[in-house]
Amino acid sequence: DPSTIPEKPLDWEKRVIERCKTYFKQVDDFLGAVVKRAGKWARIFIASDHGFTVTTEIVYVNKFLADNGYLTWRGEVAEDAKEAVFVDKLPNLVSAIDLKKTKAFAMTPSCNGIYINRQHLTPEEADKVRDELIEKLYKLKGPDGGLVVAEIKKREDWWPGPFTERAPDLTLTLRDHGLISI
Repeated sequence: DPSTIPEKPLDWEKRVIERCKTYFKQVDDFLGAVVKRAGKWARIFIASDHGFTVTTEIVYVNKFLADNGYLTWRGEVAEDAKEAVFVDKLPNLVSAIDLKKTKAFAMTPSCNGIYINRQHLTPEEADKVRDELIEKLYKLKGPDGGLVVAEIKKREDWWPGPFTERAPDLTLTLRDHGLISI
């Protein structure tokens, strides 16, 4: 998005911008080849599963959960310059969480979901944790002082069906429609 390019990009930003342009040129070329091969009577539909807007914020959900006493790490965890927990692979994240002492956690950014650790909580405790989290998440503010979470959907309202129990207990919609960071 040209509107997000800094007026005077730093060297690393220039490299990222060029990589993005190269990537989208490759995607355009690929789609052109598909359209040509499909022929004039074919219809090509393109859909995005990540929204149609620029995201500008990073919301470190597990950091929020740990800071508020819902998530416990097994020991020291590496943090980046913004105090976000850093792991290079999902199994490393899973093993870094002390599940016996954790009430809630996020596993993947793409679902924007928070799971309540129901294996170690009674149903009443789990409901209490969920209600507390909803209240606290709606009060979560960004660096500009604005509220970060626009909407929270409960599992049973958002994910009906035979596999409801596999879905996150809470699904967040962020104000910039981005994905959470874990």
